[in-house]
Amino acid sequence: MEGGQEREAYLFLKEIIKDYKVFFVGLIETKISSVDRDSFVRMMGQGWDFFLLPAVGLSGGIMVIWRSDMASFSVLKTSDQCAIGELNVFKRGIWMITTVYASKETLKRRCLWDFIQEASHKNIPSIFMNENDYDEVGFVGPRFTWCNNKWGGDRILERHDRCLLNTLAINKIQITLVRHLAIVASDHCPIVLKMFEMVCKGRPGFKFEDTWLSFKTAEHIVYSRWKKTFWGDDMEILNKKCKRTLKDLFYWSKARMEDFSSEKDRLKAEIINLQEEESRYGWLIEEKIWLLKAKVKELNVVVNNLNTWWKQRSKAKWIKDGDANTKFFHSFANSRRNANRIS
Repeated sequence: MEGGQEREAYLFLKEIIKDYKVFFVGLIETKISSVDRDSFVRMMGQGWDFFLLPAVGLSGGIMVIWRSDMASFSVLKTSDQCAIGELNVFKRGIWMITTVYASKETLKRRCLWDFIQEASHKNIPSIFMNENDYDEVGFVGPRFTWCNNKWGGDRILERHDRCLLNTLAINKIQITLVRHLAIVASDHCPIVLKMFEMVCKGRPGFKFEDTWLSFKTAEHIVYSRWKKTFWGDDMEILNKKCKRTLKDLFYWSKARMEDFSSEKDRLKAEIINLQEEESRYGWLIEEKIWLLKAKVKELNVVVNNLNTWWKQRSKAKWIKDGDANTKFFHSFANSRRNANRIS
């Protein structure tokens, strides 16, 4: 994968994690043969751990990542087509999850099903692809999960990616529903299964943020507020100027962040609408395909801007380029909120 595409992929992954409060991710067809701990930390942050099933040459590969403060993952069995493990969600029980990237060859797939069936006898909730007491749950979003990204009559849409649960898992999850997200940084769409409700309550208040130093508008706000006349002794005047300037900077920054967030949500919605239209009719006119590609490119730019905003806001001097938008950095930037967090 090229450097730009790789960056777009992990930035989009971070957006999914943030938007849907994801704590476990299974990635297939990674085409990654190895990854060291430092590279992984630069990509995801300190609060995550991973297991990699290396790709063979330039094909295949499976990687699972999980939030180490919320769960632990123990690998039970692996093959060239799947990784089976137990996910211990703290205070939520143990779940068996199999991440599958099946072979195109029928005989190899039969070996895969036999391999999975050997590990499926445990009486714990399980989430993976199998035909043994595993049911596919409903979904929302575009019908197709894969596109070959070609044009005209060569363009192919399929539903390759699925999430299957056994009966025990279905009974434990209150609302079993999979969400198909927009196809942005891959030829597959991410699929999200909601398992638990996450509650996080923050505290009001604002402080100076390093990111303001990057904008001319912030400099203008400080300059204009500092020139304004205030009455009182020297200490009162200084206090009033600081409070007024900080307040104006805060609300300007909040509006700018909301602009980025609303732009991101608008672009996501437009991409989903175009992909749902393509799912319904099986094709799009060339102008709309170009529009879809332009929206995806624009979304990647906005996500990159948000990534930069969070990196500056975290105020961690040791953060290397690209580390942002993970739960670790949200907590670091707003550490007092941890006191109210209900896990």
